[in-house]
Amino acid sequence: MPDPVPEMITIDEMSRYLRCGHSWLYSQARRWKATGGKEGLPSVRLGAAIRFPRREVEQHLGVTIAAIPPAKTPAAKPAAWRRTPRPAARSATRKP
Repeated sequence: MPDPVPEMITIDEMSRYLRCGHSWLYSQARRWKATGGKEGLPSVRLGAAIRFPRREVEQHLGVTIAAIPPAKTPAAKPAAWRRTPRPAARSATRKP
């Protein structure tokens, strides 16, 4: 059975797991890089993307990440309120 949690966790997945905002995670990734790994969350930059190595994060936080909560699906929007169309305007006709 494949591992339900990927080895490299995205910002969105980590945000759902930790229940925190994306901006806080970005700041923790910057902090990790700036302090040489003494503070912040373990992270790796892959081009423009930031990923969190699962095993390093587990070790750093002292937890085992067994599963990541699923993304919330947007709620179905109610049917739009419909107004009955107005009848076509009668043309003004003059009687001769």
